[in-house]
Amino acid sequence: MPLPEILSELTASGTASRAVARGYDQAISKLGAELSILQSVPVEDIARAGSSLLAEAITRLRAGKVICAPGYDGEYGVISLFEENELARLTAGGLLFDAPISKRAAFAAPKPVVTAKPPADDRETAAPTRPRLRLVSSQAASPLLSQLDDDQRQAAETVDGPLLIVAGPGSGKTRTLTYRIAHLIAERRVAPEASLAITFTRRAAAEMRERLAALLPDRDERVAIHTFHSLGLLILREHASAAGLHRGFRVASEAERAALIAETLGLGAPKAERLLRAISKEKRTHCSASDGLGEAAAYSRALAMRNWIDFDDLVALPLRALTQDATVAAHYRSRWRWISVDEFQDVDEQQYRLLKLLAPPAANLCVIGDANQAIYGFRGADAACFGRFRQDYPAARTIHLRRNYRSTGTIVTAATQLIASSPTGPIAEMVRDMHERIAIQAAPTERAEAESVVKAIEAMIGGHSFFSIDSGRAIHTPDSQHSLADFAVLYRTEAQAPALCEALERSGMLGSRRS
Repeated sequence: MPLPEILSELTASGTASRAVARGYDQAISKLGAELSILQSVPVEDIARAGSSLLAEAITRLRAGKVICAPGYDGEYGVISLFEENELARLTAGGLLFDAPISKRAAFAAPKPVVTAKPPADDRETAAPTRPRLRLVSSQAASPLLSQLDDDQRQAAETVDGPLLIVAGPGSGKTRTLTYRIAHLIAERRVAPEASLAITFTRRAAAEMRERLAALLPDRDERVAIHTFHSLGLLILREHASAAGLHRGFRVASEAERAALIAETLGLGAPKAERLLRAISKEKRTHCSASDGLGEAAAYSRALAMRNWIDFDDLVALPLRALTQDATVAAHYRSRWRWISVDEFQDVDEQQYRLLKLLAPPAANLCVIGDANQAIYGFRGADAACFGRFRQDYPAARTIHLRRNYRSTGTIVTAATQLIASSPTGPIAEMVRDMHERIAIQAAPTERAEAESVVKAIEAMIGGHSFFSIDSGRAIHTPDSQHSLADFAVLYRTEAQAPALCEALERSGMLGSRRS
């Protein structure tokens, strides 16, 4: 933990602020080099030099008594030395190198709203490195949004009309979306019931609910947060007849659907499962093979006879209801006047059409995602939805989230070179120092690929066996200090595992276990 970061915590200002600069200069002039202050200068000398507060901080640092607040997408992790409000209790108006500590701020991670502001003479030079404690100018419109970086805050403040947020990996998509919803309700006086948030998994929906609960205590439960399928189920339960369903319908399980189609069409289990996957894709993409129409119709009739629906009907049937009954569509448009969609790159044709029915071209529809992260084409998702959105919502603003909080500069640079037409694209702007390089190995076969992995590991550990050393495959040197426990082999699909495990077993690295 560098000395400027310690002083930043003690003064509740950015590491580049004047207060930190003054404290740093005085510490160096009175106590010597920074590294010595951190490691070896007696704490009694630090206290006698005029700062018992810094002496206490250094004591805790050397003892490893630090507080680690882990980071996540959209927010850096933070290491601190004092609990919330502890500084004010310890100092009670004390001094830091003879300079009054006039800027005490509550320094604990969970607080969602930070209202502390630097004095007027520090506002121009403060450059906080911790988005969690962002110090904002008096011109900032929202204390709540002071927690966000500049791009995130711009996106969260844009609440009227359609909005497209293009957000790269680790840029804080969910964070931005939840703060935007909280800003709407807490500061724009939008009724919680008028807001709808849609994501793709129950886990993501639960995470969004948890974050929103921290920002909107006692009001978060009134915000509708759904996956596309749970939203569809809600619509069907409220307007079953509009979708052609009888009350008391239920969603059939995967095993029930497979057994039903096998029984209806007289198929074996493997063929029934393949046909189910084909029918599922047809429902998601709304395009089918002509030779499968009869089988799909027979399957639908069998479901209807039992008052069942399948998983994909949870989107297809609400879409039918909203298309055929304008009253139902108007009801939900009036009910949810602000709609937010996470992971927009994953929407398929049916889900996109459902959104259009819920939100006409001038509606307050906010979608967030990244076309370069679209990996679910095999399930019907289409990254072309970004272009379609711009056409269908011509008044939409586009905002980019440009900062990656998840990855190192090396990974960001490499990814940008692969996915962007130019390595100076938006994501590359945030790259800092690179301390390592990524090697790309091309192999003609999967066995050759596996052998290259074994060879690379043997080279770095200086030889795993006498054969690898005698054959010159690896050379043991005094600098070869790695062990097998230092390595991990990652692969994308299970089909790649056998060749890798075989090569590692043959080299004696893996034994008989596969992991």
